[in-house]
Amino acid sequence: MIKMDIEGQKLNALKGMKNTISKYHLYLAICIYHKLYDILEIPNYIKSLYPNYKFYLRGGWYLECWAIPE
Repeated sequence: MIKMDIEGQKLNALKGMKNTISKYHLYLAICIYHKLYDILEIPNYIKSLYPNYKFYLRGGWYLECWAIPE
């Protein structure tokens, strides 16, 4: 499992973990409230690495995107 809240750099971190996520289909909990388009870009990027993720949103002000592999 990977959980991250790294102040606006999550997409860059996910790109750096591209091979690991694609190979092992990890559970992901990624905060998506720092940038306006994180709520769209991060799930879309994760889905491009492994299309069988299911997505859930959790939280309020500190919104998290959970990606659970099928």
